[in-house]
Amino acid sequence: MRNRNAYSLVELMVTMSIGSSLMLLAVGLVHQSFTLASTAKSRIDHQRTTDRLTHDFRQDAHRASDAMVDQPQQVELIRSDGVRVRYVVDGSHIQREESLNGQVQRREAYQLSENLLASFQTVDQPRRLILQLSPTASNPPTTSPARQVAAVLGRTLTHERGDVQP
Repeated sequence: MRNRNAYSLVELMVTMSIGSSLMLLAVGLVHQSFTLASTAKSRIDHQRTTDRLTHDFRQDAHRASDAMVDQPQQVELIRSDGVRVRYVVDGSHIQREESLNGQVQRREAYQLSENLLASFQTVDQPRRLILQLSPTASNPPTTSPARQVAAVLGRTLTHERGDVQP
């Protein structure tokens, strides 16, 4: 038998096919990891937005002395210092507008996911405001869980006046 210094064509083809298969798997895994990272980021952003919305809504309701819910997509809170805070639902957006003497002081928008419906309602005994975030019927509840935020009107005012009963 004689000594060989080169590889045969079959050996090169087998090596290249194994290498290309490994490269294809690596590209697929990288693509999948980017997709998962993008999905996780959008869920985190959505969670932060709803957390910020619920925090601001509770804080505004606790400072308000009165509230008017004309329709389920709109609520206006009136504070004792004359500031009016209005929440308006427009599709997947909730607009918060703070005004004093008819002049807009601050405006903020909350972008919800498209598969959530938001509505407001009042409940008496004690007087509470409720912000309801519920998934649409076409969306499974596992992707966007329903959230209900209840806040007692004037709670901060009651504590400041010392009217708290044990």
